[in-house]
Amino acid sequence: TIGLAVRLLFSGFQVAGDMIGTQMGFSAIQMIDPMSHQNAPIIAQFQLTLGSLVFLSLNAHLLVVHAIGMSYEFVPPFGAKLSEGIALDIIHLAQNMLRVALKMSAPVFATLVIVNTVLAIMGRAVPQMNVFVQSFPVTIGAGLLAMSLAVPFTLSLFEREFEMLVETILGLLKALGHG
Repeated sequence: TIGLAVRLLFSGFQVAGDMIGTQMGFSAIQMIDPMSHQNAPIIAQFQLTLGSLVFLSLNAHLLVVHAIGMSYEFVPPFGAKLSEGIALDIIHLAQNMLRVALKMSAPVFATLVIVNTVLAIMGRAVPQMNVFVQSFPVTIGAGLLAMSLAVPFTLSLFEREFEMLVETILGLLKALGHG
């Protein structure tokens, strides 16, 4: 459960990057994800790498190792008791993954909605202009600008989520130990 909680949080970062990359027009550009050995959009890889660097810089990896040690106190070997509460906690982790992804991608989505609306108005106002061709560099530029301006927000979101991760893991361990 410790690994699942950490992986679902990092998946939230990756899903956010996937959604952002698709909206920016990067869905065709793929990289090999070293964790899953699948193709992943380049923005998703960027978000995952940024999340990993913040994870390491906050020493959250040490907290996870500490949680692994504490797991032997909460759940003795062969003493795990599965209950409905565990299933609900895992569902909550999946919901948190999507919540994190939406929070991370919201600033870029809002920017791209405005940019696409302006491009649509320009296309109607000046029919001679080929908006389709012009939209690619404008959308990519606006998306990258929005991502760079949202970095402080993104870093604080990473920090809050990593702090909450420790509490979530301890809650899961207590539920596993007491059933």
